[in-house]
Amino acid sequence: MGTRGGRNTRVYIRLRDGCQRRGECFWHIGYNVTDTMRKEVVDVKLYVNHPKVLFVGQIAVLGGCSSWLLIATFARLPVSATHSIAGATVGFGLVAMGGKGIHWMKIVGIIASWFVSPILSGLVSSILYIIVDFSVLRRSNPFLSGLIALPIFYWFCIAFNVFAVSYQGSKLLHLSNIPLWVSITISCVIATICAVAIHFIVVPYLKKSAEGKSLCQLMN
Repeated sequence: MGTRGGRNTRVYIRLRDGCQRRGECFWHIGYNVTDTMRKEVVDVKLYVNHPKVLFVGQIAVLGGCSSWLLIATFARLPVSATHSIAGATVGFGLVAMGGKGIHWMKIVGIIASWFVSPILSGLVSSILYIIVDFSVLRRSNPFLSGLIALPIFYWFCIAFNVFAVSYQGSKLLHLSNIPLWVSITISCVIATICAVAIHFIVVPYLKKSAEGKSLCQLMN
C-alpha cells in the first residue's frame, strides 16, 4: 500500500483507517496478544486482595510504555509496542510482587518469538521469492507469465488470510467456535471465487492495458 496509497497522504490515511478498523473486528491475533498481556505475563491471582495495586500498576505500564515509545520515535529507534508493553508489564510485576508474580515460562516464549519470527519470516520470504523468480521473472515473457500466475498467487494469499481470520478467530463475532474443516472449506471457497474473478476480470483488463507497450514500460 505504500507505493500506491503513499503517493497521496489523504488516500493513504483513509485506506489505513478503513482496513485497520475492519481488521480489528475480524483479526484474532490482536485479541490474543491483548489477552496475554492482560493475565498471562503477571500472575493476576496474587492481586485478588489488592485490586488497587493491579489497577495502578497497569496505569504505570501504559505510562512507561507510552513514554518509551515516544522517546524511541524521536530517536528513530526500531522499537515495537508489543515489546515495550511486555517489558513494562514485567517491570511492574517484579516491583509489586517480586519474581513470584511473573509467569517466567510465558516470558521465555515471548522473547523466543522475537527471534524465531524474523527467522521464519525471512525463510518464507526467500522461498516465495525463489518461486516468483523461477515461475515469472526468468521466463521469456515475464508479463505473460505473471498474468498466468496471478490468480494462483491470489488464491493462496486469500485462502491464508481467510483461514487466519476464521479459525479460532474473534470471540466477539463467535468465530472461535468454527471447526477446523469449516474454516478450511470457507477459505478454499472464497479463495476460489476470488481467483476466478481475477482470471476473468483483472487479467483481461491488464492484458488490454498492456497493448502497445514495451516490456520496459510494463516493468516500470
